[in-house]
Amino acid sequence: MTALQRGYAPQSVVVDRPTQIGEWEPQNYSGGFRGSMTLRNAFVHSINTIAAQLGDEVGIPAVIDTAKRMGVQSTLPAVPSLALGSAEVTLLEMTRAFGSVAAGSQIEPYSVRSIAGNSQQALYTKTGGGGEFTGQLAASRAMMLDLLQGVVNEGTGKAARLPNIPVGGKTGTTQEYRDAWFIGFTPDIVVGVWVGNDDNTPTNRVVGGDLPANIWRDFVGRALPIISKASPQVARRNTETLNTVNAPGAPIPSTRVPAAAGSDPGARGAAEVLDTATLAIRGRRIQLEGILGDDDRRVVRPLARFLRRREVICAPSGAPERYRCSVDGQNLSELILSNGGARATPDAPAELLAAEDEARSARLGIWRNM
Repeated sequence: MTALQRGYAPQSVVVDRPTQIGEWEPQNYSGGFRGSMTLRNAFVHSINTIAAQLGDEVGIPAVIDTAKRMGVQSTLPAVPSLALGSAEVTLLEMTRAFGSVAAGSQIEPYSVRSIAGNSQQALYTKTGGGGEFTGQLAASRAMMLDLLQGVVNEGTGKAARLPNIPVGGKTGTTQEYRDAWFIGFTPDIVVGVWVGNDDNTPTNRVVGGDLPANIWRDFVGRALPIISKASPQVARRNTETLNTVNAPGAPIPSTRVPAAAGSDPGARGAAEVLDTATLAIRGRRIQLEGILGDDDRRVVRPLARFLRRREVICAPSGAPERYRCSVDGQNLSELILSNGGARATPDAPAELLAAEDEARSARLGIWRNM
């Protein structure tokens, strides 16, 4: 948010590269570097070097000031590694900060709304919270909502998706897997989930996009019907806010497949799976973007079952004879890779390589016994 207030936008180009700030050299979870990318892609895929570079550029004191304005009260050391979360902060503070972004105003958490005695007059009533965001803070909040929704729609928080409900959030994993968390929100509720051992020992490689995001989805999925019955007007108002957060020059990406390039109209319809990278749609042979072909029945059959009776929409991706296909508004190549259904090509886009890294780390699909 500090960088967004200083002129950055989700479409700003940043570079994932070896980074050294003093004696500190931050590393990415994948161990590699992906080069130039948009700030949005860097955020949704948790690229550590980009966060470190931004923190260094805008100044850690400014980052601390933003955190305090969002509701963080713990002591934050002015060190470069703060950009990656090197200070201990409570789950309540982090959930409060995300709630402030979701609401567009400073949120003050509380447990008691009112206390009543024998008389009709309340002995205590909770007063209102902080003021609404204005100016640069309001503009950066709109872009921040876009980034946080991107994390869930296409990044490390995909496990927190809810059907037909906009969700924004962020995953987090500390060194040696000691802490894993996911904090997210819908138009109606903000929930933070932390997973770790009570003696601070490392977990069994639990990451924020795995168990915490799944706990979040299960809890919020059951809570939403109760909340929507209690406050339908609030639900409608907040849904409108979350769905119209586009800042000038930073639109929320559509799930529609891009228009076909040149004279190639692409393909649309039911798909027959020839191998993990090849589909047959209405007699046309379609090669998926960023996927290596494998005709092993153990990986082909699950993909065929998934696509059965689903419409697949494909358009040229820009790579020679490769297509970007979507199913139910989601990138098919990314779905395959994030579930360990195939390997990515070396020249695959950054988001597809990140999806493969996630599946490998979680030992899903083809990575289960590797």
